Amino acid sequence: MTAEAGGGEPLHPSVPERAGTGALLDLGCGAGEFARYATDRGATVTGVDLDRAAVAAAAAHVPEANFRVGDAVDPPPGPFAAVVALQLLEHVPNPVAVLRAAPAPVVVATVWGRESECDARLFAEALAPWLPQRPPRPGPPP
Repeated sequence: MTAEAGGGEPLHPSVPERAGTGALLDLGCGAGEFARYATDRGATVTGVDLDRAAVAAAAAHVPEANFRVGDAVDPPPGPFAAVVALQLLEHVPNPVAVLRAAPAPVVVATVWGRESECDARLFAEALAPWLPQRPPRPGPPP
């Protein structure tokens, strides 16, 4: 899947905080925006995307990373410290299959929107067994 250039930029800084900067697998890498951010901070990135043009753009944008055309449900074996799926899960037919196929102990996934405005709640419910308990929000409920 591809996204507009820069569309996920606000999310980039939070990913290395959770995934670290070792060997990262970027599923749905698009044109390499996150890969550029991560490699600039010391990560070794392998990117996978179904879109051949996006993979070619990513390879040109981040020549020090490794990119390949492929499906997120059939990722390369690694080893990887973490798998990153920025704005991918809402575009695949079976997000749970993508998460199960992730060849790393840590998966960082993002989706757009507030829970009340999109299907993010469904992803949160699917991921809940693997996530730490959410701290209570201060103040009244939203």
